[in-house]
Amino acid sequence: MSASNVELITEQRALVVGGPAGTIVWLTCAEYRIYKQLLQAGGELVTHASLSAAQYGGTPPAESNCLQVFVSRLRKKLASAGANQRIRTTRKIGYQLVTVSAP
Repeated sequence: MSASNVELITEQRALVVGGPAGTIVWLTCAEYRIYKQLLQAGGELVTHASLSAAQYGGTPPAESNCLQVFVSRLRKKLASAGANQRIRTTRKIGYQLVTVSAP
């Protein structure tokens, strides 16, 4: 397993990819909360319920796909910046942040 090339800058709700002179990725509040929770889990699976509770402060809106949309946008931002982290989905359970090796 390789080390992550992503650093979370809490004060600015941003990620720096590729070291101090790397690419800055600005996150929305929702994306920041999701990324932070996944990062704090240390590669462990985080359930939909746990992520939703952090997003909405309780019960999410019924039949909402907002969480999936936020995760999708976060995935795209990580990939376009060249991050070696990916968000893995475990269908109907949750998500986990994994570090992948460069090809």
